[in-house]
Amino acid sequence: MEVHSDRSCKWGMLVASNVNLPQRRKSIRGEIPDGIGNQSGLVTLNLQENYVDGTIPAACGELRQLQRLNLGSNRLHGFLPDEMEQMEELGVLDVSNNFIAGSIPSWLGKLSQLRYLVKLNNLSI
Repeated sequence: MEVHSDRSCKWGMLVASNVNLPQRRKSIRGEIPDGIGNQSGLVTLNLQENYVDGTIPAACGELRQLQRLNLGSNRLHGFLPDEMEQMEELGVLDVSNNFIAGSIPSWLGKLSQLRYLVKLNNLSI
């Protein structure tokens, strides 16, 4: 994924603008780059059922307007970064079917808009 100075975000043939980043299943490979935090206008990020691996970058906490984050059914591992506490508009968080470790962080209780959390089927590595 390449990040450009015009605040657009490019991952292969995919370009993110200011509102939504939905993506076809099975078409994205690789890690979520730290530059994702530059996409401050994103409202929806749906990377479900792809080949996204690595950890969820702390830079995701910069996505303060994000309302829906769907990372389900990928190859992500590690923990939910504490910086995600800054995502005050987040209403839906799906990290199911990955390798996310640890218990549900206490800071999730501070996200007043959060209505839907899925962390099922996370296998330890």
